[in-house]
Amino acid sequence: MSNHSLLLLVLSLITPLLSNQTNRYNGPKIEANFPIIGPFIEGDNDYQLKGVVTPHEDFDMLREIVYFNYRDGSPYSAFMTPWHGVVKDIQYDLTFKLPLHDVLYGDGINVRILFMDYDKNVHQEYMFNLSPIRHETIDPKDYTNDYYELHDIIIDPDYYPHSFSERFMFLNFPDYINVDYYYRLNIDDLSMMYASMYDYVDQTGYIRFYDYYRIFPYLDNNEQVPYFDIPIVAKMVNNLIKFEFSWQMFVNSQTLQMSFRPIKGFIKTRYFYFPLNKSEQLIDQIFTLHFDSFGYGKTSFSWDMRYLTNRTLIGDCSNSEYCVKGELVNE
Repeated sequence: MSNHSLLLLVLSLITPLLSNQTNRYNGPKIEANFPIIGPFIEGDNDYQLKGVVTPHEDFDMLREIVYFNYRDGSPYSAFMTPWHGVVKDIQYDLTFKLPLHDVLYGDGINVRILFMDYDKNVHQEYMFNLSPIRHETIDPKDYTNDYYELHDIIIDPDYYPHSFSERFMFLNFPDYINVDYYYRLNIDDLSMMYASMYDYVDQTGYIRFYDYYRIFPYLDNNEQVPYFDIPIVAKMVNNLIKFEFSWQMFVNSQTLQMSFRPIKGFIKTRYFYFPLNKSEQLIDQIFTLHFDSFGYGKTSFSWDMRYLTNRTLIGDCSNSEYCVKGELVNE
């Protein structure tokens, strides 16, 4: 036999073996797929967790056992399915109730899901922690270089690598609103970084100003030291959270007095202007940006910004280099 023929024979014998090794499945014998769940609050109703299970082998006798424990490790209850057979690659549903109403408080609950055969061999195991929303209040100064992270309020039950549920960082939050010219409040430069297991949803907050010198008569309330809140919205823009005024406001183009409601002689505006000739009363005054329930974790935070400028450029249209005209049409 020639060397060439001998080589072909050896290859023909090896090829089936290589093919079998290539097609051999080396993953887990059981896989489950559950939806991402959360967030929940203390006292929430129990939750039906529904998943789809894919067996990668035949099992004559298989059952699922779910253990519910307190976070300190002490047991609460367990759930067990009857013995049943499964066929390779034929999916089936698995549904069980998460006892949120009685257990989800404080640090929350630990859940452990086992897939066990009749000989008590465990062929797959999933474990996760779930916590209620805590409504924490944080100081943005602590998170200008590091992320504030929330864990266990939003989780993927079949993929729980202890990653964050939500996180954000106050990327550009200056102590001073330093503008070139005295004429309006500029929040365009404020920005945050944000990530979550869910898509970001626009958040609403406000900027509060205490009007010690009573220079905003159309906005002040009846308190001894009057104040008002300018509604704002935090939106995702080019992968950063940016801030803008959420209400359509009104401004007197001659005096730059502001109003939150229509007044004769006032025009619509997207911006918040400062009254003419009042810069001295505003210098170093504090504008406080505040969110009561930011994100899925309902986190609260406040940020004080002092107003700083040393130049005045805008005024009456008859004698100023810049003035305010009808800047918005009906939308």
